[in-house]
Amino acid sequence: MRIAYGRTNLAPYVADVSLLARNVQLSVVPQESTRERTVSLNEKGITDLERVESFSAVSNYNVKARQQFVDGMLTVAWVAQDPNGDDLTFDLHFRSETDRDFRIMKAGLEVPFHSFSALSLPDGRYQFRVVARDDLSNGPAEAKKESLDSLWFTVDNSPPKISKIEVAGKKTPQLHCARSTKRSGAC
Repeated sequence: MRIAYGRTNLAPYVADVSLLARNVQLSVVPQESTRERTVSLNEKGITDLERVESFSAVSNYNVKARQQFVDGMLTVAWVAQDPNGDDLTFDLHFRSETDRDFRIMKAGLEVPFHSFSALSLPDGRYQFRVVARDDLSNGPAEAKKESLDSLWFTVDNSPPKISKIEVAGKKTPQLHCARSTKRSGAC
């Protein structure tokens, strides 16, 4: 007896969308090319190798990122996974407090973060939406997507400015000098 079946595709899951500290920029570090070499493995080496292989099969991302501090940068990061182990791509959307609909900021991201200059946004309150898609591993009919919105955050690029300064309270006391001190110049 032969049975043919197809595994049901499950939707990806976005667990968290957050904004990193201001001025933190993440950038992808290119992966090193693998170099072939011959090694002898003992039993412990084989066990360690199996453990690494099983971890990499579960992990959805094999991405290294470099963190830098750059004035004016904002970084949105998120946690997402796919129960089927499908490869995911992400679309990052944003909206201001006055907008009803989200606008696309970056589509087709292959890493779970995006850094950009905060100077590109006017002052105000904003929210991000991350849409995770598994269409790279599935056909158009079976592809699934899931989204999650961040909390609202404030962009404040304007430097503080001082306007009208007033002194409130009592008047400054006037000094009164006696005639003898006026001649000596003590007043």
